[in-house]
Amino acid sequence: NIFQLGTKYTETMGYKIKAVPHLIQSACVDRALSNTYILDIDYEYVYLDFDDTMTLNDGKDVNIMLIAYLYQCQNKGKKIILLTRHAGEIMNTLERLHIDPAVFHEIVHLDEEKDKSEYILHKDSIFIDDSFRERYDVSLKCGIPVFDLDGVEALLDWRF
Repeated sequence: NIFQLGTKYTETMGYKIKAVPHLIQSACVDRALSNTYILDIDYEYVYLDFDDTMTLNDGKDVNIMLIAYLYQCQNKGKKIILLTRHAGEIMNTLERLHIDPAVFHEIVHLDEEKDKSEYILHKDSIFIDDSFRERYDVSLKCGIPVFDLDGVEALLDWRF
């Protein structure tokens, strides 16, 4: 039998089916290669920055790739620790951006003069920050893997 849109039924492989008409006038598919990674690192804690790491465009937007990764971490039982020097009230900013503070095991508001490396207490950790200076300091002093924003893609596990 031939498929017909609308209310007519047809049979395919012994099943009665009905097709739903789409209201979309046009669609474009972009088939491109994407990168997936399997990294050989074992960690239980994710330390990360807030401004310009979790947020983009001067704090107006949320980094959706990072949010996806954080929920993946939460699903795997990893502890997420936010290290921030955010100038405003962090809880208000999280609320404005619709980021649930419960995703974080801990939120640490840092003094301006202290390095983030001083707050990393676990060796089985990784660190994510947009600042090269911060990543370099953490890498040297803590000896843990560090990632810039473009490295988050490598942390995502696409094996569902």
